[in-house]
Amino acid sequence: MAKSRYGGDRNGIGLYELMVVPREIYTKVIDAIESDRISDFYSLLGIIPHTSIPSGESPKRILIIEDKLKLAQAVSQSLTRKGFNVSYTADKKEINGTNSFGGIDLIIIDLMFRGGDALELCRKLRDNKSTCRIPVIIINGYEDEDHIIAGLEAGADDYLGKGFSLEELSARVKAVMRRYE
Repeated sequence: MAKSRYGGDRNGIGLYELMVVPREIYTKVIDAIESDRISDFYSLLGIIPHTSIPSGESPKRILIIEDKLKLAQAVSQSLTRKGFNVSYTADKKEINGTNSFGGIDLIIIDLMFRGGDALELCRKLRDNKSTCRIPVIIINGYEDEDHIIAGLEAGADDYLGKGFSLEELSARVKAVMRRYE
């Protein structure tokens, strides 16, 4: 498989815009991707995702707020394989203020998610006593200095431009969580 804009992890699992697929399964692979049937996609390509959580540890809970479903699924699958308990949402309507973040250990949020604003959400999280210690990583296509500074000043712990590899995101998630332990 070839790496694309969103890349993948070292096991070759992730979201790909360009991949090498045998001709005989090409139509089935495209159908699985377009229908968001990730398990069929993995099966067709012979990929076996695994989730292993070190014994004695409860998995850290991560919430992804991203309106691009394929990206959210790829990030979720990658972080789940790293032992995290991951869920995602795409809409501000599903986030009922800062009270809906109980038990979340880290939030990954798209700067411009559907119906919402990551900067506003970061400020609300930081201003609320019960959520001020939840780490936040902003992901976005804008990598210019003004956007990065605005994100960090709003309370994000890290900012990552889209085009990142899933391994880099995983490393940043672990680094940010270490700071809060």
